Amino acid sequence: MEWRGMKDEDMSAVRGWLERARRRIKLGRRALNYLEQAMEGELSASIEEWHDLYAQSHQLACQLWTAVLGVQYRLDRAVSGATI
Repeated sequence: MEWRGMKDEDMSAVRGWLERARRRIKLGRRALNYLEQAMEGELSASIEEWHDLYAQSHQLACQLWTAVLGVQYRLDRAVSGATI
């Protein structure tokens, strides 16, 4: 749910939304850190780290794909003259 829909909810719902957002941010930073280490050749040979990197990268890719589709949808609607 986007912030626009969440900001009018009760405080516990807002706290839950913020906590989920914090977890996504932490996940993203951790995955980017792993990716940076791998690109620099500094990632250990630990199978757990590589598995973690793969899983987190996959989750980020899914979120990115969803965001790209959302932007494309809004652009298509704007070009067609429909209100967003």
